[in-house]
Amino acid sequence: MAGPGQSTRKMSSTATLLHVMVNPYKPPSHTELTSKPEPTWFPGLFLWFYPGLLVSSLYGTWLAAWLVLGHMPRPSIDDPKGLGIAVGIPYLFFELLLVGFPAAALLGVSMQFFGTRHAYFKRVSLGVLLAASWAIAMAILLWDPLSVVDWYMD
Repeated sequence: MAGPGQSTRKMSSTATLLHVMVNPYKPPSHTELTSKPEPTWFPGLFLWFYPGLLVSSLYGTWLAAWLVLGHMPRPSIDDPKGLGIAVGIPYLFFELLLVGFPAAALLGVSMQFFGTRHAYFKRVSLGVLLAASWAIAMAILLWDPLSVVDWYMD
């Protein structure tokens, strides 16, 4: 027969078990309604490096073509699609980044405003920095001192 100590232990473990269980009928508290989950670090980090990856993958494709050809690629003469797999892999990587850049720019800037719990000034300043990095990447691609974009788009 169980003594008083054994039944007390069993009852305390049952009480602990009942305390941990969630009541589905209980309304959510104020903190549960107002707290936002923190986004994972990888999508945010990837979106911060996206403008640099875009520019470097274009110039990486051009550099790979230069190494394969033995001279600087010329627009309308040296087509990047016909230079083999050494140029085809960076070419495909740039194509994928180029297709996704409008969504990545929009998602990255909006994630700075709505995806974090930082103070308003920090969110605005990080959003402005990210928008400036996109503007710098686009300025490099528009300036195009070596005619890399002309070579790529011919």
